[in-house]
Amino acid sequence: MDADTFNRMYPVRTPVRVFPNTRQDPPRITRTRTRAVQVQHGLAVVHVDGIRCGLDTRYIDPLPDPPRGGVMDQPTTVLNQTIALTSNPDAIALDEVDGHQFLDLGNRIQIALSLSSQDALDKLATLTAQAAANQRARLLREVA
Repeated sequence: MDADTFNRMYPVRTPVRVFPNTRQDPPRITRTRTRAVQVQHGLAVVHVDGIRCGLDTRYIDPLPDPPRGGVMDQPTTVLNQTIALTSNPDAIALDEVDGHQFLDLGNRIQIALSLSSQDALDKLATLTAQAAANQRARLLREVA
């Protein structure tokens, strides 16, 4: 696909799966940071977060449902803000998109779990359980 077509279909900041070397290598989930440009021999390239060089658009798969909200192969400091969970527990779900698991916190906020280390997931589970226990204890004290 040429650069103009890519740019019409996928705006800057579109979540993408990229294959920096070959499609046989493990992909990375990130997002575009520039518009695609046409270079030598009709090749279209685009820059993505976390990778210095431009990538051939043939090695980029835009993720479905682009408004998923910041799927990135970057530290969690990208958001750098407080996030309140929805008050509707049914809105919190575990989703899978293209083989990647996401914890959907409601309000279109997601955590890419399959891109995290096992240690980070274990810590998240431990702290979430601790927070739930603390909240339950506080509510019981209020009732008592």
